[in-house]
Amino acid sequence: WFAPDGCDRGIKGVGRTLSLICFLMARRLLRSAWHGLSRHLHLWEDQIMSQRKVVLEELVGKAAVPGMRALEVGSWLGASTLILAEIVKANNGTLYCIDTWGGSDSTWSLQWRAQLFDIFSMFREQMRRSGYEHTVFPLVMPSDVGLAALEDESFDFIFIDGDHAYTLRGARDQEHNA
Repeated sequence: WFAPDGCDRGIKGVGRTLSLICFLMARRLLRSAWHGLSRHLHLWEDQIMSQRKVVLEELVGKAAVPGMRALEVGSWLGASTLILAEIVKANNGTLYCIDTWGGSDSTWSLQWRAQLFDIFSMFREQMRRSGYEHTVFPLVMPSDVGLAALEDESFDFIFIDGDHAYTLRGARDQEHNA
């Protein structure tokens, strides 16, 4: 149990108001801690993303055709989506993004962040600010449901970066569904 100073479960007769205030204070402290930590991670993430960006641009560039249709499975905040959307938009195409925007059982840190922040709203705002709201079409659902819904569709490019709990059977299922 984590509680800011003065917020103790043992306080009697205070009622729900103090509980709500304590929850809001704890949430604010956690958000503040997350933002502080995230500043330190940006250098490492920037290096990884710049390498990933080069590879993704090359791959999607090779698949690019006018009116292309692309699919991203696992979008989270949209870092990879931005890379894909740039090339898809330049080719007057469409990018479908399947994600729950709630994390997954294998990534507790993402689930934790999704409880504190509205990840999907952050993703949508990122697409809007970047000018991709008419290129990127998010599908809020688990990947197996999304893939079944798009079963009759064909895509020029598919990028899978979803649930990171890899099993041999899971990898075979994803390979079969792709």
